[in-house]
Amino acid sequence: MSESQFRSTIIQLLVALEKSIKDSRDFMTAKFGANQAEIKNQLNEIQSKLEVLTTRVNEVEERVSDIEDKLIAKRETEEKRDKQLKDHEDRIREINDSLRKKNLRLIGVPEGAERARGPEYVFEQILAENFPNLGRETGIQIQEIERSPPLKSIKTVQHLDI
Repeated sequence: MSESQFRSTIIQLLVALEKSIKDSRDFMTAKFGANQAEIKNQLNEIQSKLEVLTTRVNEVEERVSDIEDKLIAKRETEEKRDKQLKDHEDRIREINDSLRKKNLRLIGVPEGAERARGPEYVFEQILAENFPNLGRETGIQIQEIERSPPLKSIKTVQHLDI
């Protein structure tokens, strides 16, 4: 092979190589361009789906916040209603207590007998003397003991109202 043939063969090979590289580059550019466009489309789809999901999450958060606010308001009104109910029950109890008559009247208890230890002690002593088993078995609780005002004569002994 002569030098000119060698050069022309090398040039042909280089031209073929250059064409092959150019074809490969064009193919890669076209392929990558298509892939890049597809990736951009997929990325846009993902972004739009993400925006939709973000919007839904925000809507749900707003709904939850509204429900929590309503729940707090209901709790406050319920607590207020419970407080009013308790106040009304207390008032009814007070009215019933003021209208309630005494259940027991002890007649003939000398005045001054309750001064030393109180009227409760006098009642417990009378109960123990007359009904020894009754005082131990039942837990009788005394709410209030007081002397009743004289009805007819100032000289008569005032009764103990229990």
